[in-house]
This record gives sequence, structure tokens and C-alpha cells, in this order.
Amino acid sequence: MSMSHEINTLPIIKKALTQGKQVYIPKTIHRELKWLAYDPQQLEKTRFGIWEPTASLDQAVDIKQLQLLLVPGVAFTPTGYRVGYGAGFYDRTLSNYPGKSISLVFPEQQIADFLADSWDKPVDLILTPSKIS
Repeated sequence: MSMSHEINTLPIIKKALTQGKQVYIPKTIHRELKWLAYDPQQLEKTRFGIWEPTASLDQAVDIKQLQLLLVPGVAFTPTGYRVGYGAGFYDRTLSNYPGKSISLVFPEQQIADFLADSWDKPVDLILTPSKIS
């Protein structure tokens, strides 16, 4: 689920659902992401302004079952490295994730490069409103 300053993911979620695809969104639990089925009737806004599922954690799926992961961030290099929001949720997730990962990025979020740390994990594809890299 996107935050107000990010590319809106709700149209993507709705389109995927109309195509019969399953959509899972993350819930943060003790510095880890748990993935639960998207249900607009079971969402709550966190203190950080992010919509998260309220469904029971026993309904969470293993990250390895997901085929595509949309990864947020603040800034992105052309090679897929990203500056996140500081907690490392997605770097930890990407280190155990075998599927494809994409970030939806505004042009102003693109940076030439930065010194990546050993734990930084790049996404597979960067999409902007006008370009794929």
C-alpha cells in the first residue's frame, strides 16, 4: 500500500483483483513483514500513515509464495539499489525472496548512485511514469 507521497498502488491492486490475481500486502510485526491477503474491509492506518491488514497473522503467506513484490523507497539508482525509510524491512525481505521485485518511482526519486551497504538488496526493475530501467 502506497503512502501519500508515493505512486498510488491502489489502481494496480484493483486491476490485479479484477484479473483474478491474489494480492497480498505487508503488516509489520517486530521489524519483520508478514504478508496477508488484501481486503479493503480489513485495513487500518498505522501511526506512520501506512495502510496495513488487520487479519489474523495465522492467515499470512510465506514470502516465497509471492511472484512479484512492489518495493517502496525514497531514492533509487539505475541498477535497482534503493534508499529506504531506515528500518531495513525490505532489505531483509529481499534477502529471502526468490521472485521478481519492482519499484514504482517518480523521476525526482532517481539518483546517479550511492555507496551501498553489504545488506542493501537491489530490486529487479525500476518503473517510472515514462520509463522502465
